[in-house]
Amino acid sequence: MSYTQVFGGTTLYPSDVSYLALSLTADTTLEWPLESSTLAPVAASIIDVTPTGAFAITMPDATLTAPGQTVLFNNLGPSTITIKNAGGGTLLSIAAGTQWSVYLADNSVPSGSWRTFQLGATIAQAQASSLAGFGLIATGSTLSVAESVTTFNSNFTLPAGARGAAYVWTGALGTVFLLASSTLGNNWFADIRNSGSGNLTIDPSSSELINGSTTLVLSPGDSCRVVTDGVAWYTFGLGRSATFAFDYTAISLTGQSSPYTLSGSELNRVAYRFTGTLASNMEIVVPATTQQYWVDNSTTGGSFTLGVRTAAQTPAINVVRGSRGIFYCDGSNVVDADTGGISTPVSVADGGTGSTTPGGARVNLAAAASGANSDITSLSGLTTALAPVYGGTGATSTPSNGQLLIGNGTNYTAATLTAGSGISITNASGAITITNTGGGGGGGGGTVTSVALSGGTTGLTVSGSPITASGTFTLAGTLAAANGGTGLSSTPTNGQLLIGNGAGFSLATLTAGSNVTITNSAGAITIAATGGGGGGSGTVTSVSGSGGSTGMSLSGGPITTSGTLTLGGTLGVGNGGTGATTASGARSALDVPSTAGSGASGTWGINISGTAATASSLNSGNSYTMAGLSVNGSITATGNVTAFSDDRLKQRLGPILNPIAKIKAIKGFYYRANATAEALGHSSERAVGVSAQDVAAVFPEVVLPAPVDDRYLTLDYSRLVPLLIEAIKAQQEQIDDLQARVIDMESL
Repeated sequence: MSYTQVFGGTTLYPSDVSYLALSLTADTTLEWPLESSTLAPVAASIIDVTPTGAFAITMPDATLTAPGQTVLFNNLGPSTITIKNAGGGTLLSIAAGTQWSVYLADNSVPSGSWRTFQLGATIAQAQASSLAGFGLIATGSTLSVAESVTTFNSNFTLPAGARGAAYVWTGALGTVFLLASSTLGNNWFADIRNSGSGNLTIDPSSSELINGSTTLVLSPGDSCRVVTDGVAWYTFGLGRSATFAFDYTAISLTGQSSPYTLSGSELNRVAYRFTGTLASNMEIVVPATTQQYWVDNSTTGGSFTLGVRTAAQTPAINVVRGSRGIFYCDGSNVVDADTGGISTPVSVADGGTGSTTPGGARVNLAAAASGANSDITSLSGLTTALAPVYGGTGATSTPSNGQLLIGNGTNYTAATLTAGSGISITNASGAITITNTGGGGGGGGGTVTSVALSGGTTGLTVSGSPITASGTFTLAGTLAAANGGTGLSSTPTNGQLLIGNGAGFSLATLTAGSNVTITNSAGAITIAATGGGGGGSGTVTSVSGSGGSTGMSLSGGPITTSGTLTLGGTLGVGNGGTGATTASGARSALDVPSTAGSGASGTWGINISGTAATASSLNSGNSYTMAGLSVNGSITATGNVTAFSDDRLKQRLGPILNPIAKIKAIKGFYYRANATAEALGHSSERAVGVSAQDVAAVFPEVVLPAPVDDRYLTLDYSRLVPLLIEAIKAQQEQIDDLQARVIDMESL
């Protein structure tokens, strides 16, 4: 609502109440005489005020009336009263027995702009509120110095109304622009502080200068007052942070003649980098004042020199091209501040090596060369254990019986093996005995997702591992002697025997000594005496043989003249044989299962491939108890696949809460196995599924570490069924509720 420019511009007043007698017993707010009233005293043209104390009268909202609205206050006493605008600002103080007229000059804001004058005054009383402006504030009936503070963090132009105000920069790099000095006039000023994280540039208008330069940079922590004389700008109280006292400038000397005298913004910059192409020897003249100069000679052109001096100094101090120097002026001359030198090589006593070659330095320092070398002849007096990366163990204690060095990620830890279910471990001096005590399997349930096989220290290698669905392990290599084999991969020739060599077996024939002949044939060795022998003399009268504890026997002995010893019997398991003469007997002696899976005790891996992946084939004539089964591919069964679910075997822990919300958090999608999954044995065919991570966030009980690699997760899809059941039930409850509401609405 506006009360100005109404039908031609004449003033429209709310209404005119000419007189009000106001008994002022508390702070009071007046209202305009409008149609609606709050029962507050109205702002009449003349108000006689009788105060009982030093109370305040607040004028109504200035936007609800028009400029020119006038109120005459007559203070009948005995106390002084205060008149305030609608914003709470003080307009004037009226002493007892005085009369003041208040009229509205501008009504663009609720507080308005009011003017005051005293009636019948012989001596004028200046009103503080009328005199207040930037830098001044009305405190009651008096003026006080004040400085408003404005923060800013983007490029900003100081307005003309900012006289006497303070501006604080809080951004990174930025610029504050100054209006033209001629616009602001002589004696205009403002305070600026950089409280940001980057430099703040003060940029005068057009070609105007500040402190003789086109711009002034305030580093973080710097502050100053900028003042204009109507022509240029100056700073007072320029506070510099000690952190940013160092300054730098670059000056091009291309086209300049010598001497070049520093002037204006080039003065007192501390660090100077001189560039450009010299046409002759160049001398830089600096003021004869105390100052330091860091000079970088980056000039080009001919072989001309660059020197630094004061106006009265001769000669100049030269700075070699491509080098840098530190100098200072003592008030008369420029002095080289870094002329000190040092002789080389620096001795060991002075912190050097005393040599100019690596070999000499190592000799002086009694040091060894890196890598393979012959400098180190012995190690003694080690105070710390030799780390594994240097071929040591990192251990500092003597291991007890059965302790092994087991890697811990950074070193080795001496520890004994831990026996799991169905295993006993006996630790002895230099030996560890691991025995299968039966049982095993953990007694729990689960799903085998991967089966791997390793040859360990047997000397055998395994291909086809791991099997994550179906497949066949294939053994290759040579069974080591320590594991009941021969450790050899070649077929023996006629007469060759397995002869121990201290580490394993070697295939070799017997060597005939004096007066002995040896005849090797397929499966037989004939040893005959030829007379003489041993370098002495004698006669063999009887030759016999024994199989010892090998399980073998020798028949045909003793031979007293001539004859043949014949090997017989069965080579025992302890001597590298099977101890049996039939396949079933051999499997029984070696405690290994048949291809049908029978005839062995303990726990064995099962190879499943081809059509053997069907349940009927797996259970043909045998019963298997497995803690879990991992199959790469599909599993088919002619019968039912059942799972543990008897309520009599369960202790219920509570219902599944918020099932629908949990289902909504799980996303179904199509996917293909990526390269990592293929390396773990998964097929790259297109499939459908969910994310184990999504499920773990709402239903962690069905997510397990992957047996093939516990860095990854597996998901038991069948265990999602209870969640789906509860979600369908909850959804049905919602449907039933909605149906009931529809029936109720249709019945209206």
